[in-house]
Amino acid sequence: MSEQRIKEYIEGKYGKFGVDRVWHDTAIPFGEVLQEFEDWIGGHKLWKQKQGESLNSSAFVTCGNWDLKTKVPEQCKVSKIKLPSYFMEWINLKDIYLNFYNRRVSELD
Repeated sequence: MSEQRIKEYIEGKYGKFGVDRVWHDTAIPFGEVLQEFEDWIGGHKLWKQKQGESLNSSAFVTCGNWDLKTKVPEQCKVSKIKLPSYFMEWINLKDIYLNFYNRRVSELD
């Protein structure tokens, strides 16, 4: 499908401003999402705020560094929220693969 056809489809379905406008109009503010997330991880005893914001016997597992190294810090900055320290550590499966097989993973990109 051509880019022009995709653009026409999106404009027909969502209007001139496309999907971004729909997401913007219906998005939950990041601060609220972060609070709900902290309530959830706290409720599952994965995190105790009084322990310096570290996770309890749990970790984020990612396929690459982009989400937790780049996007979450950027969103915190835009939202004027201090980056919680539990977002500063994660397990990157691509690094595990590289260390074990001594070659970069390409199928997960």
